[in-house]
Amino acid sequence: MFSSAEDLMQKTPTFWERFVRPKLDRDLGGLHQFLNDPYPSGPNSYFERVEANIERLRHRIAAGGRWKLISGELRVDGASGSHPNAIFEPPSSHHQANRSPLGTS
Repeated sequence: MFSSAEDLMQKTPTFWERFVRPKLDRDLGGLHQFLNDPYPSGPNSYFERVEANIERLRHRIAAGGRWKLISGELRVDGASGSHPNAIFEPPSSHHQANRSPLGTS
């Protein structure tokens, strides 16, 4: 399926765009829209986080970074910032603590 963690990361954006997103939109009838807050036209924080991570991943791939696994996290050599080399940021504990799984407080 994947020859390495790097291979997995490189294929993830295409998997999201060509398989997951269409499945959520068409096959599951856009059910994810019920997570919009406020419903029906507000932002969907789940999709915003996923798409932000996909975009961050695209930038890392385009930068040609070398991937390595460190302490259970996949990182890119030579990255910088407040959370150096991190590909995916965990959701904030504040956000999780104040919301139920159904989006109600």
